[in-house]
Amino acid sequence: LEDRDTGQVRRAQNYQKRFQNLNRHSHNNLRITRILKSLGELGLERYQAPLARFFLEETLVRGELPAVRQSALDYFVFSVRCARQRRRLLRFAWEHFRPRRKFVWGPHDKLR
Repeated sequence: LEDRDTGQVRRAQNYQKRFQNLNRHSHNNLRITRILKSLGELGLERYQAPLARFFLEETLVRGELPAVRQSALDYFVFSVRCARQRRRLLRFAWEHFRPRRKFVWGPHDKLR
């Protein structure tokens, strides 16, 4: 957590080891979703969007965390309570998703 007021987060010094763990163990994606939802339930909504955006940046912009990418798009973004912030996250995801024509904003199984 870089800024308590804005909820801005950044990579930790030992991020490489943590990223390897996230890429190897997909069950952590469910934990991240639960964390995001809990922040909203506990009155800490200001932390939701920055955390979700962090994962979007790492997966879509930096190409890190390939095992987290789909969960970030399908679940992390939609855990954010504020509709305005959610729309901003979706716009960011759409702008950085490649190939753009395959961008789907929501869980594929639920959209079928």
